[in-house]
Amino acid sequence: MSRGETDGTETIAPDAPGALPMRVSLAGHADAVTVTQVYCLQEATAHTEDKQEKRPAAWVDPALLANTGSSSPAQVKHTYLKVSEAMLEPSIAEYGQTVKLTARLSVPAEPTIPVVVVARNSKTGQVFCILAYAGDADKPGRNKQKEEAINGACLWNPDKPYVYNPSVALSRNRGEVTLTVVAPSKASR
Repeated sequence: MSRGETDGTETIAPDAPGALPMRVSLAGHADAVTVTQVYCLQEATAHTEDKQEKRPAAWVDPALLANTGSSSPAQVKHTYLKVSEAMLEPSIAEYGQTVKLTARLSVPAEPTIPVVVVARNSKTGQVFCILAYAGDADKPGRNKQKEEAINGACLWNPDKPYVYNPSVALSRNRGEVTLTVVAPSKASR
C-alpha cells in the first residue's frame, strides 16, 4: 500500500486496496473527512422485508471526532491489525539452536473473529516474515487455501512491497526479522 510516514501520521493512497474515502459527521463536532482503511471483511446477513440476504460487511478504522471549535482536528486512527515489535531471541544463533519469535498484533474488541499468525522464512535468506489472517470460526487453525493466496500475492517476499488487501490478508503490514546463523563454536562440537 502506498503510505507515507511523516511526523507519526500515515497517508493512504485513495486507490489502494482496502482504502475507503469517508466523511464522519456528528452534531456539535468537526467532521472527519479522510481516506480510511477497511480492516476486516466478513459475510453478514441482511434482513429485507420477507427475505434474508448474505452481503459483505466491512469494518473500518475508528473516527475520533473533535468538538466544534476545538484546536485538535478530527482524525481517523489506523491502529488495528498491525504487526509490530517483532523480535527474535537470540537473533544470532548456531545451526540447530532454538530461537523465540514474538510480535504484537493490535486487534479491536469487535469483530470477534479468530486470527491466525504465521511466520515464514524467505527462500533466499534468513528473513522471517510475520503475517496474520482471518481464521475460520468453524475450523480453527491454519488455512492452506488462505496461505496459498498470500503466497500467490507475493506477500511473504521481503524484497517486494507489502500491499494490504483486506480480502486476502488480515494484517495491514508484515513484520520482518532477520536471523543470523553461525557455525557452531569449536567448544560445542
